[in-house]
Amino acid sequence: MSQQNNTNNPKGDKEPRFNVYWIYGLLIVAIIALQFFSSQMQESAQDFTWERFETMVRDGDIKDLRIINEKQAFVTIKGNKLDKDEYKDANRNKFRTDASHYQFNPGPIEVFAKKLDDLNAEIDDPLDRVQPIYEERTDWLGPLLGWLLPIGLIIFLWLFIMRRMSGGAGGPGGQIFNIGKSR
Repeated sequence: MSQQNNTNNPKGDKEPRFNVYWIYGLLIVAIIALQFFSSQMQESAQDFTWERFETMVRDGDIKDLRIINEKQAFVTIKGNKLDKDEYKDANRNKFRTDASHYQFNPGPIEVFAKKLDDLNAEIDDPLDRVQPIYEERTDWLGPLLGWLLPIGLIIFLWLFIMRRMSGGAGGPGGQIFNIGKSR
């Protein structure tokens, strides 16, 4: 009976071993994909100047204005105004329909708030006035990868070296420099 099994399966009863390197490869691909898609989901708006912002406010084209960490201002244009020729350069994010179209550096926040108040005072229609939304955001992916990537690399190298130093089947252990072998 055992001879009959051997003739049917010329390789014997050995099944393919699971290779751990597939997990390492999948983890690396997952980290790269996470980094790529998180950067796609973040704001990637078109830069522009204060003068253009003033024109947008006066024309009543701004849907909302978000100030992030008091360093960046993100402007979203109203949907019906995006068809204007002057907004052809606006960012159109494929993944997010509510993404900002323009961004700029507001400078010192107190000065920016004063200028914006002066601009809003010139506008007659209260619905066209721009009220900024102030947000504080923290980026957790960068610092997390900064800690985990070196630790993972050290563990990977340690496992790789330990596997290389382990002995083959049937022989003594393959210590470093093959000490203890008589051959």
